[in-house]
Amino acid sequence: MAQTQSTPAKPRPATELLAPAGDIESAYAAFKYGADAVYLGLRRFSARAEATNFSSDELGEIVAFAHAAKPRRRVFAAVNTVVQNRQLSELIDTLADAAESGVDALIVQDLGVAYIARKHFPALALHASTQLAIHNLAGAKALRSLGFRRVTLARELTLDEVRDIARNSGIEVEVFIHGALCYSYSGLCLYSSLLRTGSGNRGRCAYPCRDLFEPATPGGQARFPFSMKDLALVDNVEDLRAAGVLSFKIEGRKKSPLYVASTTAYYRALLDGRSTEDSRRKAEADMKTIFSRPWTRLYLDSRRNPQVVDTEVVGHRGVPIGKIAEVMQPNTRSALLRFTTQRRIERYDGLQLDISGGRPYGFSVEAIGLEDARTVRFTNVFEAPAGSRIGVPLPSDHPPLKAGMTVYCSSSQSVKQSYPYERARPGQFRFRRPLNVAIVVKASGIQATGTLDPDSVLSNTVSAQAEASGTFDIARKTTGLDDAFRNAFSKLGDTGFLPGSLTVYNDQSRFVPVSILNQLRRDLVATLEAACAKERARTLTAIKSNSTGNGNTTKEPVRSDAIDWSIKVARAHVLSGLQADDWTGISEAVVDITRDPLPALTTALQKLETVIGRERIRLSLPVITREWEKALLEEKITSLTNAGWNRWEFANISGLTYLASANGVLRNLATDWSVYVLNRAAALQVLELGASRFILSPEDDFENIRELLSEFPEQATLLMYQDTPLFISENCPKANAGGCTGGRRTCPDASSDLLSSAREEVSVLNHECRTVVISDRPFNLVSLLGEIKNSGARHLCADFSWKPYGPAQVADILKTLRSGVSNMPGHTGNMERKLK
Repeated sequence: MAQTQSTPAKPRPATELLAPAGDIESAYAAFKYGADAVYLGLRRFSARAEATNFSSDELGEIVAFAHAAKPRRRVFAAVNTVVQNRQLSELIDTLADAAESGVDALIVQDLGVAYIARKHFPALALHASTQLAIHNLAGAKALRSLGFRRVTLARELTLDEVRDIARNSGIEVEVFIHGALCYSYSGLCLYSSLLRTGSGNRGRCAYPCRDLFEPATPGGQARFPFSMKDLALVDNVEDLRAAGVLSFKIEGRKKSPLYVASTTAYYRALLDGRSTEDSRRKAEADMKTIFSRPWTRLYLDSRRNPQVVDTEVVGHRGVPIGKIAEVMQPNTRSALLRFTTQRRIERYDGLQLDISGGRPYGFSVEAIGLEDARTVRFTNVFEAPAGSRIGVPLPSDHPPLKAGMTVYCSSSQSVKQSYPYERARPGQFRFRRPLNVAIVVKASGIQATGTLDPDSVLSNTVSAQAEASGTFDIARKTTGLDDAFRNAFSKLGDTGFLPGSLTVYNDQSRFVPVSILNQLRRDLVATLEAACAKERARTLTAIKSNSTGNGNTTKEPVRSDAIDWSIKVARAHVLSGLQADDWTGISEAVVDITRDPLPALTTALQKLETVIGRERIRLSLPVITREWEKALLEEKITSLTNAGWNRWEFANISGLTYLASANGVLRNLATDWSVYVLNRAAALQVLELGASRFILSPEDDFENIRELLSEFPEQATLLMYQDTPLFISENCPKANAGGCTGGRRTCPDASSDLLSSAREEVSVLNHECRTVVISDRPFNLVSLLGEIKNSGARHLCADFSWKPYGPAQVADILKTLRSGVSNMPGHTGNMERKLK
């Protein structure tokens, strides 16, 4: 019997440790302490706009350094914000810098950025930012079909969900393993943008989730209901590796090089199996003195984890080192904080204490008194070892403190000295193109031709020549002639070139003085640099002309009085308040399919069909579909498409996969606002995906919207009314406060109202343990209806799907909107100001 030879299993790729680099110092620190790769932002289009970020020269330096390292390291550039139409030219410059530097991947949120990168900079590998809110297998598969190589998963996932995606998506999976958490799904937070002054989707979040909120009705206690603890999956490294996760990502591009160094070193030791119990405990304590909130594993173990928010204190806590024994108040000196320290402490370390309802109270240790236990006298010392009973002077403005309060070390001088690193010498590493040189030597002159091959930025071969005249006699000795040419043309110093091929045509072995060769090289390099800059500019001009529409988006819009409306609801029966005349001018009703059970949904749709016809009904998929919701969603999609419902809207890229697997024929697709379209490239991408309509983002501004309407008047829909989600979260503030009644089957879909310290009133809505936070004032553009008509808008939408509405309410609000009466309450977001 013939024996079957088994195919050996492919070795699993080594797990990558990916560290943050908010500046070039942090990048060097990350590589020093074991990062396989770093991710960083450039000066524009970074989701951490407040970080220092990288210039193009610094990017070239760190990429060259990483690629020269043994083993080779990698650099990923985060261009992970949504981009407005008028910024496309700047975006292309940024993508060119990234491509030219040789970065190993581009991390993106905006589908328009991915569209331009794929089309014009194909050498750039695409990684999906967590800002794309990819939270299921369907979303990962959709990204793979769009050419993405890797996805950074939403941080809310369970280990089972991560495993399913890693094993079945056909795309590399990256997860956050440590760092700060957003309350909302990343990419779906609009609080800062709509109610404050900066967009989280553009790297300018004002962090309202870290704000103090109190009940809107007097009498309740103010808390931090949305302030998340820090993610720390320190006990799950092997679980995630076994699940198939390729890259472990540390958050922290706004953190210091010291934070990056210590956190990278800690996880490097865990991944390599070098951590002992003692070394791990010490490393964790070091990390916490640098920066740390309380740690959480979020939902990795269970989607029901209410212990993920620190409702009492916000900000850096440090490592606990003892409890107050007493606050002594000598008559002639400052008050002394007396405690036994569990950690070595020295002068100028920082201490903190929790003050309920605010940030911790912190101060620097200006003196240390070492206590003699027998006499309760203190000896002034510079440092005190662990186990010492000490007294530390308190500043005169210290708040009331009680015995038993925890003392934290929030800054350590010794830790600051424990993570040294070196930066490369200036000019040692930089981006360089290979320079190919051909030299022809004759009796009366020498000519050098330099060429640069086409690359990711240069569309064509670039060449230049330099010449030198003279009398070049035949050499007496031919030994070393070639070396002289090679040495002269390899001295490229801090130019933008490195030695490529060298061909010398010197058939009669003529001698050329080194001084002439050096000058010839300098002349050639100068001429070639100018030619390279010219070709680069020509290439980018052509890309910009193609990507920005050759000025099509700046044409004067045509006023439109023939406006049609769409109306979106969570449940079809809410439309029963509209009379026959109310439907005039309404092109479609959009119904969310998730709220009603399938039998009730089918009945309601059939009833609506008798009123307006099937061709005016569009069915909508949700923004979020977790694993436990997938089967029911797929059942509804299959049943409805089999029944001939073929007009659909999706609100997350995962919808493409769900709809593609449906049995029916899909004639007409549209995208909701959360598939962000703020530029023409994103619009073109969405249209290529099969959508014929897209809803513009409610966080955009009017100037940008006018540009999009001028080019896409028939495809673009403008939201006129919506209770826009400020946060979408898997965390329930009611459960945080101990008010959980046992889960989704016993918790009513009730709301609670909160008031921020900035006096913003918001409502917290809960539906089956998913939280949506909305403003008490809806997004409402009725006051701008005249300007909107002048902008060329043809399709407007009133969205009633996020807040419970009755049929009569919907009918009344819709009538007021369409009449243009401007006395309705609401806010206009960024429409009358610039989106920042």
